Amino acid sequence: MIRRLSFLLILSLVLLFSGCTFQEEETGLSSAEESFPDIRLTHGSYQIAQSGNDMMYVRADLIEITEEEHLAFFVNASFDQKESDGSHLFEGTCGELKIDTDTDTVHLSSGYTVSVNEGEFFLKGDELLYESEKRLLSSDSGKQTVLTNEKGDILSGIGFSGDLKTKLFEFDVLEEGHITYGE
Repeated sequence: MIRRLSFLLILSLVLLFSGCTFQEEETGLSSAEESFPDIRLTHGSYQIAQSGNDMMYVRADLIEITEEEHLAFFVNASFDQKESDGSHLFEGTCGELKIDTDTDTVHLSSGYTVSVNEGEFFLKGDELLYESEKRLLSSDSGKQTVLTNEKGDILSGIGFSGDLKTKLFEFDVLEEGHITYGE
């Protein structure tokens, strides 16, 4: 009787374990979630060479650097880029900032405010692309940008582009504008 119970117990254990299989479940992670940053800092600062010798300094609540993807990502960031003479070329704040470290392209998103050329011009909007090497600014054709200056002039429109070298700023659609001439 004990032999029979032992045999049945062993047989049921064998059937139980042979009927179980282990399979890893696919998690369905996106490619962004699959790549992990090489460096992750909270409440830190970072400096990166932009356009040759010009340095960009970024302070942020979160900093993630992914070298393989040539990407630096910042959350709740303040930043400034100085010219070789030490003057501020480009400085401001934004909700998110991404720098393509291969092309020196900076993408500001989740709201930004930017001061250009030591406060000569101010930009405000939701998203902005800054091509550091060429000194070009642009926003998507559907995004609004507000441009103001020290005199109180204001231009607001959709589809902004600006050249910091020539100080030429354009909008695809101008929604509001007030410019004073003379002193």
